[in-house]
Amino acid sequence: MEEDTLTFVGWKGDLGSSEARGLVVICVTDTTTGDDVILELEETRYASTGPTNLLSLERLEQSGWVPSYHSETGRPEDRVMFLDRGDVRLELLKRNGHYWLQTKKRNVADTSMCMVTTGGKQSSLMRWHLKFAHLNVQAMKQTVLMEMVDGMQSLKLDDFKEPLDCIACQIAKQRRMSYKRHNKRTTVCYDRLMSDVCSIGLATVGGNRYFQLVQDEASRFKWCYLLEHKSEATKNVMNLILRLEKQYVINRVRFDQGGEFVNNKVKKFLVDHGIELRPTNAYTPEENSLVERQNGNLVNKVRAIREGTGLPESLWGRSSDVCCRG
Repeated sequence: MEEDTLTFVGWKGDLGSSEARGLVVICVTDTTTGDDVILELEETRYASTGPTNLLSLERLEQSGWVPSYHSETGRPEDRVMFLDRGDVRLELLKRNGHYWLQTKKRNVADTSMCMVTTGGKQSSLMRWHLKFAHLNVQAMKQTVLMEMVDGMQSLKLDDFKEPLDCIACQIAKQRRMSYKRHNKRTTVCYDRLMSDVCSIGLATVGGNRYFQLVQDEASRFKWCYLLEHKSEATKNVMNLILRLEKQYVINRVRFDQGGEFVNNKVKKFLVDHGIELRPTNAYTPEENSLVERQNGNLVNKVRAIREGTGLPESLWGRSSDVCCRG
């Protein structure tokens, strides 16, 4: 990694400048085999103010990746991009006008690590900033004025006139940006279903430790199932879809990326019934916000019933069933 000051235009038209440049290694999944694939992105530029990571399609094509597109419904907003190189295929889902590539976290113990520093010349202020474990500028200035530390004669007050630009501090203080959803909700009942599994941590009389909610996006109608194991959620979703298909048309379902939902059995079932699977991105529960909020609401109602009636905690399953039907 080396210092870099390239000015560029962001994906929303705003101007920005990069601070470093180098090789970035990411881990993705091969859609065909399910194996991990390592991508080495050379000449990657870093900007601490960037809201998201961007991939250049032109650079990928120059590296041998061939793009293709597919849509189950024929609508542009449902289009999926595939990148092929040799026997490897990557899948990019479209959301809000952009194609997103899902990456994976790798175990640090399985990867080679090294300390990387920029090769540019550091100022005296930056060197003392690093020596004091990223101490803030005001505290260092106070230290110099009061002569509290021996050996800091090399640091003068004039050094504080220049701004301290520490990339590590900027990264450490970053906060996640607010999630703004722009997609419209469907108004057709049972056109889109969403589901999630929540753990209570306490077994019911029947031995159930989880509950599963399935909710219709249009009508907000929901079904509640008690689960002893998470794997039971697969059968509940499939049976519910078979029952609803007798009267309604189901076009899309949305789950998180839990193994109880995203598995070969569910994928084959949905393909056979012409239903599109829309898994949420990792660490983004906002994309499944309706049923996620219902999880919290249901748990709060169960607690209220328990506190108001004095029922034992092991009867939370019966209470949740009453709350869901009520």
